[in-house]
Amino acid sequence: MENPEKFVFFITTLAFDFFFAILIHSFPNNDPLKGEKHEEKSVSLLCLVDVGGLRRAGAVSFQTHEGDIVYTSPDAPLVLYDEEWNIKSLLPHCKDNYQIPLQPGLVKIKTEKIILFGNAAEYAPEFPESRITYVNPPGFFEPAPNTEKIILPLHDTREFSYKTDRY
Repeated sequence: MENPEKFVFFITTLAFDFFFAILIHSFPNNDPLKGEKHEEKSVSLLCLVDVGGLRRAGAVSFQTHEGDIVYTSPDAPLVLYDEEWNIKSLLPHCKDNYQIPLQPGLVKIKTEKIILFGNAAEYAPEFPESRITYVNPPGFFEPAPNTEKIILPLHDTREFSYKTDRY
């Protein structure tokens, strides 16, 4: 299957339509004089919902490739993280450009820039050619020579000789 996300969205939309039609059909027709039935209204509404939903399904802005990595473009920064982070908490630091594995851990992909979250800072030696940004690295870590930036929480008082931002 070429794009499983679109297929899942399509099946979900069909299930929604089915249950919505059953719900509308179960209501009695409250206005028999007008001649318009709930089923006719529901079909019109479902057509609008489906057309809008299916158009959005065609506009999925991310892709996946081998290793279950969600990415905006193949040359985007690689984002690695540990078990304390989830994808939702990573996105504010990644802007609109990223390659994020769906599971935490080490993924080796050749890329110009890498963003390492939390204990994933230990993967830095695996990428000597890449520029590295650390986000909330553990207290025991030493920045690699190819460090570009370190991003720390506001309450973190550590100091580094590299550019440091706070969030």
